[in-house]
Amino acid sequence: MAVKLSLVLAVVVAVAAALVAALLAVLCKCCWVWWRYRRTHLRRSASQESYVITQKKQWPGGGFTYQTYENGSLADHDSMSSGEETYIVETPGKFCKLQFWLDLNREDDVLILRLVQAKGIICTSNVQTAYIYPVIQLYKEGTSLDEREIEKQKMTFEPQWNEEVLFSLDGHPVETLSFCIRLIELDSFSNSHLIGQVDVSLEEADFTGGSGKSQPKWYDIACDSKKPAHEYVGELLVSLNYFPTTQRLTIVILKARNLKIDSTSGLWGPTVRVILMLNKTRLGKKRTAMQKKTLNPVYNEAFTFKVTSEALPKVTFKVLVVNKHSHGAEQTVGHVLLGQQVTGSGFSHWNHMLASLRKPIAMWHPIIPGA
Repeated sequence: MAVKLSLVLAVVVAVAAALVAALLAVLCKCCWVWWRYRRTHLRRSASQESYVITQKKQWPGGGFTYQTYENGSLADHDSMSSGEETYIVETPGKFCKLQFWLDLNREDDVLILRLVQAKGIICTSNVQTAYIYPVIQLYKEGTSLDEREIEKQKMTFEPQWNEEVLFSLDGHPVETLSFCIRLIELDSFSNSHLIGQVDVSLEEADFTGGSGKSQPKWYDIACDSKKPAHEYVGELLVSLNYFPTTQRLTIVILKARNLKIDSTSGLWGPTVRVILMLNKTRLGKKRTAMQKKTLNPVYNEAFTFKVTSEALPKVTFKVLVVNKHSHGAEQTVGHVLLGQQVTGSGFSHWNHMLASLRKPIAMWHPIIPGA
């Protein structure tokens, strides 16, 4: 009898243990499903909506605007402790602006040009070792009469000069003269590269700038900009930020616009995959949540990678925009490449980031079709 009771007790204990284990497994599965649901579908809290527009200003001399973003919950401790305000600049569609004013001293027959500053200057080599300097030439019917070179300075996105240059006209009629301001980049190998130039005819020039009655004027720099040869499938706003002390590279996928998506039936939505590569070897991969049924998704998701300063010139970001839907294969809308080994806007954005360490810099990039 005692044996039978022991056997029954053992069976009951075993069944109870199995039921408890099954219940724990079900609870773990429910917690996992709830966590995935919150991560994928539910809206972020106000503290996680870290990048918000706080200021909107006019880009000098044009109809473009740039926006200042404040980073709340994702602000880095190094940038806060260094006293630098965390911000993002959304650069306009066109760069290269030069500010100067002209004055004409008719008594002494002298042309006065005061070069103030430039904005949106994009380095074509290494921004940490390059220099920039302007060269101003006075012409008469295509023949150079005089030339001035302003002192070299370290390459920046917004160089400042505040230099005054005088040209003697030597009795030449003003309407027959013109001048050209060339911005020259000097790389670490002492090779010169033309960034762009401004050509002004004195016959059409405004000589009120030096009289104190008006502000210096902004002029477009004729840069060598090429239109993309690929089909337009949308644009992606990406922010880059590098902290040399902690060797952390942060990429923020802010938003996309005007995405060209073929399949919009059923449940669909674009998502972004971020791939960090070194010499075509994948080092890391992360992705954003899917934004349902929209061609202008907003993500505001930040991803951080550990990148040493030695590896920084060799790594490349490949950012894939993918449309996920409930039936059929995923559609790859296109990709964006970022790094010093690429060309186009990805190269410009990378150099702008290196020139503004600890400050997140955002830029719109055209999405290149295909993977």
